[in-house]
Amino acid sequence: MGSAAIGGTADRPQEVIVVRYVHCSPSQLGATMTWPSGETAFVTGAASGIGLGIARALAARGARVALVDRDGHRLAAAAEELSAAGGSAVAIELDVSAEGRWDDAADRAEAALGPISILVNNAGVISGAPLTGTTFENWRRHFKVNVDGQFLGMSTFLPRFLERGGRAHILNTASMAGLMPVPGVGAYSASKFAGVGLSLALREELRDTGIRVSVLCPGTVSTGMTAAEATSGHPAGANPDRVGEQVVEAMEAGRFVIPTHGDFEPIVTELHREIEQAFRDTDERHGPDPSVRMILGGVDPVDRMLRSGTGPGARPAAPDETRAVPMIPSRMNAAPAKGDTMSVNPPRPPFDPELEAVLAALADRFPASMTAEMIPRLRESDTRTMTDEQLAAADLTRRDVTIPGFRGDDITVSVIARRDHRGTGPGIYNTHGGGMVAGNRFAALDQCIPWVLEHDAVLVTVEYRLAPEYPDPYPVEDCYAGLLWTAGHAHGLGIDPNRLIIAGPSAGGGLAAGTALLARDRKGPALAGQVLMYPMLDDRNRTASSAQFDGIGVWDRSSNLMGWTALLGDRRGTEDVSVHAAPARATDLSGLPPTFIEVGSAEVFRDEDVAFATALWRDGGQAELHVWPGGFHGFDMMAPHTAVAHAAVTARNAWVARIMEA
Repeated sequence: MGSAAIGGTADRPQEVIVVRYVHCSPSQLGATMTWPSGETAFVTGAASGIGLGIARALAARGARVALVDRDGHRLAAAAEELSAAGGSAVAIELDVSAEGRWDDAADRAEAALGPISILVNNAGVISGAPLTGTTFENWRRHFKVNVDGQFLGMSTFLPRFLERGGRAHILNTASMAGLMPVPGVGAYSASKFAGVGLSLALREELRDTGIRVSVLCPGTVSTGMTAAEATSGHPAGANPDRVGEQVVEAMEAGRFVIPTHGDFEPIVTELHREIEQAFRDTDERHGPDPSVRMILGGVDPVDRMLRSGTGPGARPAAPDETRAVPMIPSRMNAAPAKGDTMSVNPPRPPFDPELEAVLAALADRFPASMTAEMIPRLRESDTRTMTDEQLAAADLTRRDVTIPGFRGDDITVSVIARRDHRGTGPGIYNTHGGGMVAGNRFAALDQCIPWVLEHDAVLVTVEYRLAPEYPDPYPVEDCYAGLLWTAGHAHGLGIDPNRLIIAGPSAGGGLAAGTALLARDRKGPALAGQVLMYPMLDDRNRTASSAQFDGIGVWDRSSNLMGWTALLGDRRGTEDVSVHAAPARATDLSGLPPTFIEVGSAEVFRDEDVAFATALWRDGGQAELHVWPGGFHGFDMMAPHTAVAHAAVTARNAWVARIMEA
């Protein structure tokens, strides 16, 4: 541990105070670090409340932190706390509304900790008074701190960020009162609406740079600012440390709006509905205004929305077009659970050129965003079965068997084998895809049939029950029941029980992983391997890839939220979700069979699948991971003629061959 004196001048003796700071490696903080590890943050309002919570979360992830506040005493204590915990911190006393002090404070922070790359404009004031009882002095005080302070921070650090290039992030703290009217705090609410507007404008201006912008809109947080806390001495709201963790996770994922309290969503949504209705009324009465196209740079406003990635059939934005802010969707289809936030399509990896052409041709048949209202149509269009003629052409046989599923209810499995199958050999247990809400046991069997033909394997494919009519745990428990039946009847089916693997794509991949965890936890049946093809593993949707693919590709973020909501209902995104339903939540992946995982680089599931493979290795497991460049979700099935699909199928079949012939 070291110390540094960051002293003031003779005429400003208290502007900056003496602090101690340390530099430590991520291993000293007890975690493997990515962003923001190694970055330097400048956090205003950091002596307490949300600011301190964000500072703690950043420091815990390996960032160096300049804590900035007017309260010198509490500021010093906060800096000492971070230093004692092994962080790198410097305390700087600053009134954020003082225009002439920002450059000096920034220079001193960078002299102590290095170039700033994260600006957190968090300092704020609040006082309770209706607008009719607000003095101009009180009004100006709110805007000087809550709006002018953010503008001054932005104008101080933006030139530095742009000159240095690379990644940087600006977070402005607004409030839920900046998204909806809150009676009794008129000046505060108006200033927070201004903060949201400032952030929106800044994001649009910086969209072609490496600088990201986020706006935090917290509900009631225990900050010590409210009258209830001042008079009672008890916290009145969420824990600011929990909020800090949530904020840093959302920043890491590149999200723009960061709410903290999902309970306010219906109120905000209703306000947006009122605005939408006003636009519809205006259009019906007066028709479209040609000047809008001119204002938007010659881009039709509807086309602008589609290219922003905010609706079905969305198209990639052209370089000279701007992205629109997505409207808040209905609760059923894609509303954030508590802790979730909405994304605004941060930079994303490109699609493979061959696949991009296929994606454009499929746009009408496969809209990027699926909604709950589309579930019946999805099911009607997916009535696939295997006819006797098809089986005979492939020299295969099939028999359907009714077996007991979850709670003893009847479910069906189909057993498919070569007509000349004799004795016992490898077995394949298949769990089909369909986002938890669609599909049947014959879906995507083209992925498994080659293994039956080449290795004389017997395939058992299960008709598990679908959400939302049969929510968790029905799907995974039906799958486990089918696995129990398969293993229990292995010899009669012509399967060597020591050579049985489980396989599934998409939701089926997630169910295969969940079934394998159930088999481990319940001491059987044993599995020789699991083939997880772009599996659906994590209900929380907090990864960078989840934010990147919203309104574009196949099975985007909104579709994923819909599928998980159908399966889990209000439990989605909460702590009340089992590892068997969402395997990414498992903290122990030891004792699982050898695993093959594949995923495209240009799809929602990329990061959770990579993380699952990493966790398998961490816990001593064997895993083979393939991330196919430019692959969208299910590209091997939708574009089997492309080079990347050929490579993916070849790698998958080679792994299965090694397992089956071992």
